[in-house]
Amino acid sequence: MLTYLAVKNIAVIEKVSLEFEKGLNVITGETGAGKSVLVGALKYLTGDRLGKVSPRNPSEKFSAEGIFADELKIEPELKEQYEIDDELILFRETDENAKNKAFINGRAAPVNKLKDVSEYLIDIHGQHENQFLFNPARHLTFIDYFVEDSLKNEFTNKYKLYREKLDNLENIKKNKENIIKMQEMYKMQYNELVSYNIDLEKDSQLEERIKFLSNIEKVKETVTSSMEALSDGEISATELIEKSIRALSSISNMSNDASKAEEFLNAALANITEAQSYITGLISEEDEENSSDDLNHLIDRKYKLQDICKRYGGSLESAIEYMKKLENDLAGMDNQDDMLESLEKEVEELYKEAKKSADVLNEARKKVSVEICNKTVNILEELELKSAKFEVKFKDNESLDYQAGISAEFYISTNAGFQTAPLATVASGGEVSRVMLALKEVFADFDNVGTMLFDEIDTGISGKAAQSVAKKLKELSKKKQIIVITHLPVVAAMGDSHFHISKSDKDGVSATNILKLDKSSKINIIAVMISGEATPTALQQAEDMINRGSI
Repeated sequence: MLTYLAVKNIAVIEKVSLEFEKGLNVITGETGAGKSVLVGALKYLTGDRLGKVSPRNPSEKFSAEGIFADELKIEPELKEQYEIDDELILFRETDENAKNKAFINGRAAPVNKLKDVSEYLIDIHGQHENQFLFNPARHLTFIDYFVEDSLKNEFTNKYKLYREKLDNLENIKKNKENIIKMQEMYKMQYNELVSYNIDLEKDSQLEERIKFLSNIEKVKETVTSSMEALSDGEISATELIEKSIRALSSISNMSNDASKAEEFLNAALANITEAQSYITGLISEEDEENSSDDLNHLIDRKYKLQDICKRYGGSLESAIEYMKKLENDLAGMDNQDDMLESLEKEVEELYKEAKKSADVLNEARKKVSVEICNKTVNILEELELKSAKFEVKFKDNESLDYQAGISAEFYISTNAGFQTAPLATVASGGEVSRVMLALKEVFADFDNVGTMLFDEIDTGISGKAAQSVAKKLKELSKKKQIIVITHLPVVAAMGDSHFHISKSDKDGVSATNILKLDKSSKINIIAVMISGEATPTALQQAEDMINRGSI
């Protein structure tokens, strides 16, 4: 509930503060004393645009501050962000340059956050405002207050799953043409990579093979001279070593050193024979015959593979990995039609489940709407609208949606013999006030807002209707804190706390004064409201009215 409100330098208000209490808080005062300014200041504090709120002294800042306490049913994220526990302080000020500053529990906050937080704190109703209760787009939400959470949650979950799958299906269909184009590109890339038949071991030796074939004549010369030195020349290493071995063998049985030397020479001869096989294998007949063609082929392959590497990952290994990925992607694309058919069947089944859940939810909505209508009519009768009729009209939407495929609107008739019409068309000010009050009572248990402010909603009513409104406000104040600005003495008499606003001149400038009344002062003010002056008869009437209201 709102426990404290301070306003500074706004219109006729220089500086005032009020301490509200639980129950019914009444604010009275003469026309122009500043009651509407007080409401405007509260709207300003709760994040509304400045509107008609203007500074009393344009060269100074103007501000409003409010303290809310008790059980604050605020969204957990906001509670955590601003460390809100059982007390919340809102503050907003505007300087002479129209720059705003806002604070929530002492922490700087964007002005729009004041509105976010205030939605959980206070509901402000004015005689001429389009209240959310009269907004048809909200009516189904009010009906859902009375519906079991399990039914709403079951539908929401099933519809959400259906929508996710449907969106996925639609995206796939929408992108199918692009996928076909992509498939053609993938096939071209895959076929290109396959055509090169990349062999990591062989292709990694390309550079070496190219270098070899580029110097084939030098290699031939080297092979020839090496073979001549080892075995083909007039004097060759093989012949000389064999000669030495024969000489040493004649004395090897006489000397260990001769025997060892013979062993080493035999080993050397074997190594020379091995070396000869490598040397003679350096150039094959094919190399000699086709070296020029092979070289051109290898150079061509080298540059093509370099291009492949640039386009597919930077290396032959990356190109091979990409080729494997293409193969998998193409396999998936080939199965696309099967996948679409399977997904369409899944979407169809999910729709049936969501529709079935929607039907159950909507049946429950229609059932509770009867209860809502009966309650509203009973309260309207108490508020002296005895011929009132109230009904909920449901309309099927074109397709299943997050509202389960239907919308709802409140219809009312306040006069006998007339057909019901949309709630928003209720014309009479007094009727609007009572209808609003009735609906507020019906939905009071489901509304998390702890404070309601009614700004002269009793305008246009008198007599029995006024008495009924006063009683209803009193009843509602047992569930929520009510602040009501009123001109009716019967409403004022019901107040648990009574504030009176008056206006005086200060240095030739009008200024607002607010006084919290004791019982004696309250009797006097209500007497003036009854007869225009505090006559003995009016004072007695006021006291009787207060005593009846406090019972």
